[in-house]
Amino acid sequence: MSKSQLLPATPLLEIGSFYLKREDLNPSGSVKDRAVVAQMAWAKENGYKEAAASSSGNFGVSLGFWAKHFDLKVIVFVSPQANPNKIKRLKELPLRLKISKKPISDCFRYCQETGALNLRQSKDPRAIIGLASLGGEIASQVQKEGIEPESVFFPVSSGATLLGVAQGLIEKGLKLAPFAVQPASHPVLGKIWDQDFKAEEEKLADALVAKVIPQKAAILRLIKKYQGGGVVVQNQAILKWSAWLKKRGISTSSEGALTLAGVEKAKKLNLIGSQEKVICMLTGKKY
Repeated sequence: MSKSQLLPATPLLEIGSFYLKREDLNPSGSVKDRAVVAQMAWAKENGYKEAAASSSGNFGVSLGFWAKHFDLKVIVFVSPQANPNKIKRLKELPLRLKISKKPISDCFRYCQETGALNLRQSKDPRAIIGLASLGGEIASQVQKEGIEPESVFFPVSSGATLLGVAQGLIEKGLKLAPFAVQPASHPVLGKIWDQDFKAEEEKLADALVAKVIPQKAAILRLIKKYQGGGVVVQNQAILKWSAWLKKRGISTSSEGALTLAGVEKAKKLNLIGSQEKVICMLTGKKY
């Protein structure tokens, strides 16, 4: 079965000035499927029997969802501070779950000791290839529908999704301005462009936790080259846009609402035009 059959195209839904890319409708419920299918296919083809990863939730869920299909043993390391509903879902899947205060380093050590393949997306070129295929899919939808968006907004943690999707768009000739959106509770990358925010402790967008961004230089070069940027969003704005989505029958994660809030702020800061058509990545379902 081909990757396109495993991952049918998700809708690009037009509502007002937004084109909402519904990655929450992927089989496991998030954009992580795009990378995981490519990563697991490579692992299987190269003789691996076991794979491991650190995760804030969605990546681990995707790994567990696809483990049986690719006949791979999977172990997932998560922080005890991860979303409890995601931890509950992980416990239902065919994987080994390790609750760890240092999930990244513990996963790295485990892979060194056992020979398991470390599927850390921010450092795996296969993940970027899988995400680039999503960029190609978006480009095909844009061309088929005859629409003309000018920018694409991403909720950003490690930035792998932004990097991969943007590369896929470029390969298909669709040069949109990429924007990184982060919450005021974790503005590691967004604060490079946007200092108009107040730091917050409460984390509504709990999937965005990466403190280290391995591909930071590549991400910054890409954003600069294609005249994008970044914004930082307050929790109040996330709640506002969550309600907006819910009113329209869309139950998505806080990261999706954060992305819409990012567009609103980018317009306020005159980073994009007030009437600009924008693609917003809705990267995961609500837990």
